[in-house]
Amino acid sequence: MLASMLNVSSLWLRHGIEQGPTGQPRIAVLDPVTDPSDDELRLIGRYRQLSPYQRELVSGVVEQLALNVTTPNTDA
Repeated sequence: MLASMLNVSSLWLRHGIEQGPTGQPRIAVLDPVTDPSDDELRLIGRYRQLSPYQRELVSGVVEQLALNVTTPNTDA
């Protein structure tokens, strides 16, 4: 019932992951490691200026967003 109220699957509610088309949990596909872009370097600089508590909050948001990554970012 809670899963339907939140509009998420019961799997996501229990484990924070969704099932892929084959019924298996989706796994994030990460970009190969490259040198950081100018935008990424700017974000790193701003991140370093944050308090430890703010860094923890930002890290949590990034981790939650990364759970839903299924294809490499091709916008760059």
